Amino acid sequence: MFHYVSSKQELFFVVYDFFSDLMKQEYFELMNYEERDIFDKLHQSYVLQIALIQKYPWITELNKLSCITSSDEINKELEKRKKHSDCYPKLFDEIDTTKFRKGVDIEMCKQIILWTNIGFTNQLLHEIRSNEMNVNSDVLRKKLDRYFDELKKIFYGVGSEREI
Repeated sequence: MFHYVSSKQELFFVVYDFFSDLMKQEYFELMNYEERDIFDKLHQSYVLQIALIQKYPWITELNKLSCITSSDEINKELEKRKKHSDCYPKLFDEIDTTKFRKGVDIEMCKQIILWTNIGFTNQLLHEIRSNEMNVNSDVLRKKLDRYFDELKKIFYGVGSEREI
């Protein structure tokens, strides 16, 4: 192993960079960031993630690489590398706010949607891991559709073209 890398830290970053490049090619470059509906953007994101998990079932485990470690040196380097792959601004900043209910604080709504999205993602990942990585994309997509339909009812205003 040390013929190719000089330390465990270097090996860590080789694996992290491989994972990051894979995410860039199979997710970030395939996202349509021109979509302005927040729920359509999130739905697209999930569909790409499901395809990624089906193609690379081990990828949910590699995502743990981006977690905080006990090494300050590694954490600093991770922070630098993460800045280049943060999708939150791309998903949430350029959205059509006219569909939201009148009088709501759009930034607070986006934050609530983000928190809900994180919780839903964690639940899906738990279910995927519990089923030994067997991903049924049709079941997941139906679940996603119901989930986003309910969120639209909560956040979008009466008379919105997206109203359910």
